[in-house]
Amino acid sequence: MNTPCTIQPRFQTILFIAKTNHSKQCKEQLKTKHEMKKLTLSLLLGLGLMSQTHDLTAQNSKPLDYKYLVLSETVIEDMDAFEALQKGWSSWRNDNNIKMADQTVWTDSQGYGFTASTYKSFSEIEKNNDIGQGAVIKYLSESADKSIEGHWRKMSTSYKNSVWKIRNDISGKSLSADVGRWMDFRINRFIHVKKEGMQDFVEFWKYMKDNDREIENSYDYRIYENIYGYDGPCFMLTVGSSDVYNYYAEWKIREDKREKTVKFEEMRKNYQDSIRKSVVHHLTLKRELSYKK
Repeated sequence: MNTPCTIQPRFQTILFIAKTNHSKQCKEQLKTKHEMKKLTLSLLLGLGLMSQTHDLTAQNSKPLDYKYLVLSETVIEDMDAFEALQKGWSSWRNDNNIKMADQTVWTDSQGYGFTASTYKSFSEIEKNNDIGQGAVIKYLSESADKSIEGHWRKMSTSYKNSVWKIRNDISGKSLSADVGRWMDFRINRFIHVKKEGMQDFVEFWKYMKDNDREIENSYDYRIYENIYGYDGPCFMLTVGSSDVYNYYAEWKIREDKREKTVKFEEMRKNYQDSIRKSVVHHLTLKRELSYKK
């Protein structure tokens, strides 16, 4: 009897997809699931700056150099403990030259914490996980604060992990992946779509990409497809800026220009009718808690 495919975190608070005895089977199941649902599940994760000064032609830029994003989210019960753990773990990795994937840490005013890393393949995710498993054990054993392991275990069990695949075909990019990833502010919008509304949803974002180019709305966003962690269809829209005030000011400028175009209202109505629910997070980058090789 086959064991169900599961991906579970072990010690670490973020970003590792723990190995199981069925990791190859899980990987194949996820890849097959993705190929069967090319047009049914998409996720918007834009890591970019919305600025009127960016060259609009960059929206036709080359595909990003990664395929997958691993996202972890949690409700932070104790912000001081969360920050202490993240900062200590990040500093220890740098001090010991641990060659793991870059990791950004974000928090919002509602008490949520998010971490994200990008990868070129499933094998790269597994390699990062292998390194991380050993590094976590070593970090905890070397820590002068022996209570940290208990805090680590408690926090790690609260994380919800998910895996996403980039959709270059409907993403708009005016910034490099590295620049966009380290913006100070971003919106994360998780959008749950009706199964019967998938075509309208995807067509809307194809239309938006073309229409924004024609009316010179230059901004940066990513579209990802969820392949593990959420009940589909589920999307996530993320657009970055310098802060929340600039984000909404720039959004208003773009919307005013869109509303003057012929098909926008019709397409927006179809898009709105396709959605079951939407959850928004206003995220601030925690540079001091993040990790960059």
